[in-house]
Amino acid sequence: MKKQVRNITEGSVMLGIIGILLFLNLQFGLLLQSYFVFVFPIPIIIYTIRYGFKNGIILFTAAIILTLMLGQFTTLFYTITGLILGLVYGYGILKNRTNDWIITTSIIVNSVSIFLETYVLAKLFGYDIVSEINLIVSELFKIPEFAAILNGEALILSLIPLLLITMSIIQTLIIHMISIVLLRRLKISYRKARPIESLRLPIWAGVIVTIALFVGKYLITTTTVSYQVIGINFAVFSQMIAMFYGFCLIKFYAKRSGNKSVTTFALLGFLFLPSYVIYAFIGLGLLDCFTDIRKRIELITL
Repeated sequence: MKKQVRNITEGSVMLGIIGILLFLNLQFGLLLQSYFVFVFPIPIIIYTIRYGFKNGIILFTAAIILTLMLGQFTTLFYTITGLILGLVYGYGILKNRTNDWIITTSIIVNSVSIFLETYVLAKLFGYDIVSEINLIVSELFKIPEFAAILNGEALILSLIPLLLITMSIIQTLIIHMISIVLLRRLKISYRKARPIESLRLPIWAGVIVTIALFVGKYLITTTTVSYQVIGINFAVFSQMIAMFYGFCLIKFYAKRSGNKSVTTFALLGFLFLPSYVIYAFIGLGLLDCFTDIRKRIELITL
């Protein structure tokens, strides 16, 4: 009985927090949903972890009803997507999933919501982002210098999905960091982050990254703009993933050898000689994925 009363009480508190966020959102001209959307998942994350996924669904339903009373249609969309993200994150903690699973799944959910917001929700309110981009591109192509750039139109069109996915990654990482701080303060169990040098690209992910690299390079050389846009996105994100894990391998070697200057020189090389060092990072990331190079490093650094 005592536990049930505590459950209801804390659920009411979390719902009250969501209500305060919705009220402040109205008072500041929808500022929270535009720039601080990452605060909406936090209450349901904490409540779901403490009292389970089913109770999280109840809070989710109550929060939607509250949003109908205190928010606009766009606010309802932001609230629903934020709460779904919170449920997914809380479910990952409850099921003792790894941080990789939690963050990756949260990024996917967040990316879907941002794409819906940009392309679907905007169109419902009469704003066609594709038409706006085409207008910008047509004006830019009147400039001779821009018209001479290879794949200039594809580069412009590629910026939107690149920025949206980057924004999704940043928002998810912010939510993850805030959640860890709050869970630690509330003495709630959470998954501790692994050291960066222990991270390694799984083989199945390495296969996908490798295929995306080659497919992206091929699509960029085609004459169809839509294929070029897809190719640029494939190439950019597959390179970023491989580069990150290449840096993890460098950190691993620096820790095993006790030579921390290796990491510093690698970063300096990336800053001053990016055209060469980028490919080195990509190569190291894939090498770490498909070979036993870490075991060899351990042997030579004993």
